[in-house]
Amino acid sequence: MSGLTRKNAEKRTRFWWVKEIKRLLDPKIEIIEVDANLEDAVFAKALVEGFEELMKRRRTEGHGE
Repeated sequence: MSGLTRKNAEKRTRFWWVKEIKRLLDPKIEIIEVDANLEDAVFAKALVEGFEELMKRRRTEGHGE
């Protein structure tokens, strides 16, 4: 059963800014969500992979060396 429990309400309140950022960002900006904390290895791995992909795209498009 779902509904407005205290836990659900707290989660909605805590993450309101995520929805707002998504709404305000240029649609061309890719958003990658990771279900992890900053200290988690899975977050670090996703961050590095995203950075490497960004650098590869820039090189392909002629923006870097």
